[in-house]
Amino acid sequence: MGSILHLKIYHDDFLIPGNSPLTANSRKQIRHKSNARIYPRFRPHRKHLRTTRVINFGFFFDLAFVDVFAIFVTGVNGNLFF
Repeated sequence: MGSILHLKIYHDDFLIPGNSPLTANSRKQIRHKSNARIYPRFRPHRKHLRTTRVINFGFFFDLAFVDVFAIFVTGVNGNLFF
């Protein structure tokens, strides 16, 4: 009987949509949606939209260059030559 009561309380916390309980919103979340429209917060992603990024693969290029240079110095047979 206690588990049935627990399930009833659990289901009271959610509003079940028509076809899928997986997409149910909690009542607390629904209450905060209107509050967020009244008191909007700063959105940090707006600055990122104006910022351009430069892709830097210099570190990986350096690693590849060192590997190629090491193969060139040691040679195919493993003997050192200059």
